Amino acid sequence: MLTFSPPNQLTFLRIILTPVFVAFLLSSNITLRQVSVLIFFIAMLTDWYDGWVARRWGYVTRWGSFLDQNFCVCRPVRLCSS
Repeated sequence: MLTFSPPNQLTFLRIILTPVFVAFLLSSNITLRQVSVLIFFIAMLTDWYDGWVARRWGYVTRWGSFLDQNFCVCRPVRLCSS
């Protein structure tokens, strides 16, 4: 059963933000490049915050652990593309 807890929602948000970040970063428009920096920091904050919330309030799920550790390719993509 898929548990769509707040930490899992933040992980999915990060997955969705990754291609948006890359598209904005590779844009020729300087404003979109500046927005990509904001998207990067939002994604990094959600990366920290979802782990903190999961541990603090006991939202640790198998699905969340799988997404955060094994599947979440957004972390290396964000770091490599920046």
